[in-house]
Amino acid sequence: MNTIIVGTVKKINKIQTFTNKKTSKEFIKCEVIIDQNKNYKSALCIEFHQDNVDLVQKLELEKVYEFYINASSNKWNDKYYTSVDCWRIVKLDEPNKQKAIPVGEEADLPF
Repeated sequence: MNTIIVGTVKKINKIQTFTNKKTSKEFIKCEVIIDQNKNYKSALCIEFHQDNVDLVQKLELEKVYEFYINASSNKWNDKYYTSVDCWRIVKLDEPNKQKAIPVGEEADLPF
């Protein structure tokens, strides 16, 4: 399932490295906590794996991004574990701040 979500970066955890005991291959991941700016249960933990861990270096705390994710679940010991894997990020521009016209000053208006 491919999805795009928007959120504010709240926390960037340290990079974790795991070694597969059978194959001796290393697995790298980094978790990032974002706030989706919803009223209820707004926090979401997103994972970056392997080569995508490099994307975390581009993130800034308290900035808003689009996160392109894949969500999946794995069954282990009759329980399901869900993973939200991010494979692309896009930084969103700051909202445009409109300039207010000061009261009492003439404005160059067409009417």
